[in-house]
Amino acid sequence: MAVTAVSGLAAGCTVLCPATTALAQTLAPAAAPAPTAPTAPPPAEGAANDADDPLSPSFSLPDGSFVVAYGTNHVATRQASYSSISLYADEEAAVSVTAKSHRDLRGTARDYLPDSPDADQLYAWTFSRAGDAGPTGPHVTELPPAGTDFCAQFGADRPVDMSRMQAVARAYMQPETLTHPALSSLLLDRLLVFTPKSTSK
Repeated sequence: MAVTAVSGLAAGCTVLCPATTALAQTLAPAAAPAPTAPTAPPPAEGAANDADDPLSPSFSLPDGSFVVAYGTNHVATRQASYSSISLYADEEAAVSVTAKSHRDLRGTARDYLPDSPDADQLYAWTFSRAGDAGPTGPHVTELPPAGTDFCAQFGADRPVDMSRMQAVARAYMQPETLTHPALSSLLLDRLLVFTPKSTSK
C-alpha cells in the first residue's frame, strides 16, 4: 500500500497552486548526541523509549507561502497509539506554533485521493500563510504572519524568528509492543513547502 499511495498523495498535493514552487522534504530521526564521559549506566531491563519523533530541517515559510504535511497516519496503520504533526518556529524550534493529532488527521487524504482504498491510512494537512491565495477548507490551519512578535502575547520579549519553521512528527507507543515503533516499520512523514514563484524577469 504505502509507498505507492504516499507517492500518489504527493502528486495530488503538488497541483494545489500553480503559482507556487514546491520543495519536498522528508522528516528524519534526530541525530543522537555525542557520548560524554562518564557514560550513563545502561537502562534497566525492560526500559525503552516510548516514541519516535522524526523532524524536518529548518525551512523558510514567508508570508504568501504554505506547507503541506503528509504521509501515513501511524495510528491507522497500527504502528502507534498516538501520533501527531507539529510546527515549531525559529531556527532552533524555540516555540510550538500548532499541532494536529491523528484524530484531526483522520480522513484528510481523501481531499486528494477520494477514490483510493488506502486513503484512510494516510493524511494531508496544510499550514498556510497564503490566505485566500492558498488552499482553504477544514483541513487547513492559518498560521500567524512571519513578522508576528510571538512571545508578546505571553508578556515576554524573547525574539523568535517566525519566518523559519520546523516540523516534528510523533509516533507514540506501538500497541503490540508497548514501546516506540521501529523506524524501519514507519514511512516517515513528509513535507511539501510551497512558496510564490518569482515574478522577476
